[in-house]
Amino acid sequence: MFKLPTIKTLISAFMMLTISTASFGSAYAASKTYNFSTSDSTVIFEAEDMVLGKDASIISGSTASGGKSVKVTATTKNDSADNIKNPTLYADINVDKAGKYSLYARVKCPGVNNNEVFYKHSNNTSYSTFTFNYGTNYTWVKIFDVTTVSGIFSISFKYKEINLEFDKFVFTSKEGFSPTGAYDVPTGEKKLIYNSPEIKPIEGHPRLFATKDDIEKIKANTQSEELKTLYATLRSYADSKKSYYVLSDTISSGCNFSGHVTNRLQARAFMSLIGEATSEYNRQTIDWMKSVYATVKWDPSFQDITRTMGELILTGALVYDWCYDDMTSADKEFFIAHFKKVSYTKEIGYPPTKTYAFAGHGGERELFCDLLSAGVACYDEDPEIWELAAGRFFDEYQSRIEFNKTGSHPVGSSYGQVRYMWELCAATIFDSMGYENIMGEDIGKVVYRYIYHRLPNGLWIKDNDDYTYSSNSATGFNYSMNYGNFYNLAAHLSRDEYVRGEWLKLFSINSYSYITHYMWTMIFSHPEDEIKSLEELPLTYASSYPLTGVTARTGWQAGLDSDTSVIYMKAEEKNTTDTSFADLGNFMIYYKGNLAINGGSYSYANTGGGWGGSHARNYAKRTISKNCMTVYDPNEVFNTFYGQKQNTPLANDGGQFTFTPLVKTSDEYFQTPDLARTDGLYVGPNENTPVFSYVKTDLTNAYSDKITKYSRSMVAINFFDEDIPQGFICFDNMETKAANLKKKWLLQSINEPVVTGNETVIKRTEKGYNGKLTVNTLLPASDNYVIEKVGGEGYDSWVDGKNYPNPDPSGVDSEQGGWRIELSTKTDATHDVFLNAMYVSDADSEVSITPIYEETDSFYGVTMKNNSVYFSKEYNTDKSDSFTITVRDNGYETVNVLVTDVANGKWNVSGTNIVTEVSGNENALCVSIAPGTYTFSKTDLEVSEQTFEEVSRNEIGDFNIYNVKTKLFVYHEDETKLIDGVPYVPVRCVFERLGATVTWADGKVTIASSKTAVITPGSKTYTLNGKSSTLKYSPINIDSVTYVYPKDFDEVLGVTFSYDSLARILKVS
Repeated sequence: MFKLPTIKTLISAFMMLTISTASFGSAYAASKTYNFSTSDSTVIFEAEDMVLGKDASIISGSTASGGKSVKVTATTKNDSADNIKNPTLYADINVDKAGKYSLYARVKCPGVNNNEVFYKHSNNTSYSTFTFNYGTNYTWVKIFDVTTVSGIFSISFKYKEINLEFDKFVFTSKEGFSPTGAYDVPTGEKKLIYNSPEIKPIEGHPRLFATKDDIEKIKANTQSEELKTLYATLRSYADSKKSYYVLSDTISSGCNFSGHVTNRLQARAFMSLIGEATSEYNRQTIDWMKSVYATVKWDPSFQDITRTMGELILTGALVYDWCYDDMTSADKEFFIAHFKKVSYTKEIGYPPTKTYAFAGHGGERELFCDLLSAGVACYDEDPEIWELAAGRFFDEYQSRIEFNKTGSHPVGSSYGQVRYMWELCAATIFDSMGYENIMGEDIGKVVYRYIYHRLPNGLWIKDNDDYTYSSNSATGFNYSMNYGNFYNLAAHLSRDEYVRGEWLKLFSINSYSYITHYMWTMIFSHPEDEIKSLEELPLTYASSYPLTGVTARTGWQAGLDSDTSVIYMKAEEKNTTDTSFADLGNFMIYYKGNLAINGGSYSYANTGGGWGGSHARNYAKRTISKNCMTVYDPNEVFNTFYGQKQNTPLANDGGQFTFTPLVKTSDEYFQTPDLARTDGLYVGPNENTPVFSYVKTDLTNAYSDKITKYSRSMVAINFFDEDIPQGFICFDNMETKAANLKKKWLLQSINEPVVTGNETVIKRTEKGYNGKLTVNTLLPASDNYVIEKVGGEGYDSWVDGKNYPNPDPSGVDSEQGGWRIELSTKTDATHDVFLNAMYVSDADSEVSITPIYEETDSFYGVTMKNNSVYFSKEYNTDKSDSFTITVRDNGYETVNVLVTDVANGKWNVSGTNIVTEVSGNENALCVSIAPGTYTFSKTDLEVSEQTFEEVSRNEIGDFNIYNVKTKLFVYHEDETKLIDGVPYVPVRCVFERLGATVTWADGKVTIASSKTAVITPGSKTYTLNGKSSTLKYSPINIDSVTYVYPKDFDEVLGVTFSYDSLARILKVS
């Protein structure tokens, strides 16, 4: 077993080794062999002292070592090493000691078409391609590692692309060499770049994602009902022919290979893992992987190519580990060299010291998956990759544990899923070797953020940079397969039945046949585990510091016409991620369409979008496009973007800071000052079906010193009413340093709002949506406010007198919105309060409610139906020992009362036997009392809490219904039933949504669509287009609802029903 040197250090010394040189002509002469000799296992030589071919010339340069370098002077690209007889550069080295050596080169590559060269050494029979990073400066790169005996060792280069410059070479067996300057030399010191990780890969192979103890379980998975279809797909991939692995020379989308290549190589490696491959088969897999490595080409400047190249490292690591017994020493050396070579040109580099550990692509697969995988695979032969990757992981990445404790992810709806999956990948790499909870016990908790944020239309609540909306029509149920495996990995690590249920739903609607990284699906699925329906979960989910947020739902049913309403209240305390917006305190509301939206769009860099485009910098990432407050100071200058000074100031939107500087590590993130403070969070009174979901956030520090005090309180109210399912109250209490600084309360919408007096109405009626948001402005007072509409053509992204548009491409609707209202006061004042009460309903419904404004000496209040909410007039929690409120008689026997800003302790409610307690960070108390006047007083009496039963909700039933054609789940008011294992659906609500007409007469039900059927509950006999026939199962009446076995009506509806008992989904196609 050989052992490659370990790079653990960055050293610098300013001296030169003395070597013997002799002069020779620039023309190559086969009869003339020139020897460099190693001394103490090292030799350093200038490129101009090598044997040069006719296509290379010596040039002068002030930054070159010794003032000279060698430049490729050929004028056309060379596609094959065989096209050139003599090398471009050549040298023989007299090696004094046998051992492991590395060759380093100092080079300059001016462009993407000037950065490849063919190379060969004594241990190789043919030339390989090496790809350098390109740039205007000389950089060092390791070309290869090699084991050699003492004696003559030859190195040879033939040009592939033109204009490359070679300055200097170092050939050494000394560890720890990582040169940066022109005159750096190896010393053999071992000064660590990162701390050496205490945890090492376990002995033996396989050990990457699986060990020999897992094989029988994995083999059983391949035969399970859940995974057999995927296994058949995988088997067909594994049987693919050699032609897949012969790469063309043409670069497309940044490289000359695709996922078809890596998928098939991974499939072949998987067959080796489970023992379904011969040694000859394994040798083919190894050789074909080597062929891909030898011929792969990529453009390092291509957008996101670093992710694509990561897949090449992962695939090689799987082949290395799972085909290990059939790998030769030369194979291992070749793979290891290419792990490093590919990583070198990736954003993280090699050694992997570049990029942020917290932000950007460095926080994704670069280290979490690619280099950790390679390090596990080749640790025995070369521990360097593991030492560097795991060393950096434990030094900089493992602090993600603190985020996992919050139950959320700092980078939002899209990139959060991406990065979460790679974090899970790292956790499974360790877990598979027996190192449990390496990312903490709470890593499985984060998935709930995405479960609760899934909207009935299949998309997620748009939060931070989001490409999901930018790549869909916003009408299809977007169960993305690219990163969907995070559900499965999270379910594997947590063995959570709800999460597994979501994973199986995702897998099922994709026919169990394809998902990215399917080998994880085969390894980490647990068909033996049960699943649970989401409808058993609480309706509100709250994450914690520093990612505090509250998501309040009214149900779990999906579909465009689902009556599920969702409100998200964002109260995060920090805001320093690369995808973040200036939107602390923002809220979003969905009901039969996005109503109160997160304005702006992310993608389409060529039209003003993208991460740093004009649309993003001036509008989409700014407070002006959110449901927040702005304070316009004409003298304020926004001249930084993520901490970087801008040559041209950004638009003055009057909003929050344009983002603090990006941080490199999670530890640094937690050390940044908080921009907000959560002053209250309450969900209740029943935790499973809460009436109130409340959060209060102090946002003073999110803005410049133009604001001296500012708190926002938000309350979502579940009315448990099918006509008006949910309400929302937003209370803003703000003080500015000057009265003439204009305060504006903003509300963003897709369609033009209709403003009548103090009422603003927003509707969604396009694409099958039917939602409405009605907003009642209660404060400022009616004689002291103005509501202005901004939007429409030419004003959709309007900021400070200019539009910053980012139009959607044809066929795409990113739901970026084009309208907002701006609510402001007529009279200038340093202190103002804004109180807005709103509710959702059907767009075509005339049902409405009138929020009632209340005010006492201490509180502002709102009554909506049988619910009253009170907010303190003070910024801080009311410290008084008693207060009095009058509960409005609004036509209800009892009223649910939420009083916020209440100090911790026990409180007695006068005229009742209620003694309730406020504790923790709730700062709110909740009681259910009859209309009247009550005094709440601090007390030492024993707590006598009220009992609040769980409220019944619109249930999904025993299974979901999914329309394969529309990619949407089918909403049904009545729940589905499994009766003796047979799926039954409520005939009216399901069949009518599939286009049928359903009528009742004389105890019979007529179903008319492609054909007409007349059925009788309790009887299998029915008529089809007037002819008598027999159903497989009798229709049943349950609680006045007629249920049928849907498969009996395929012909009637012109569809095909199929029931998936694993995922509990009835599919309609």
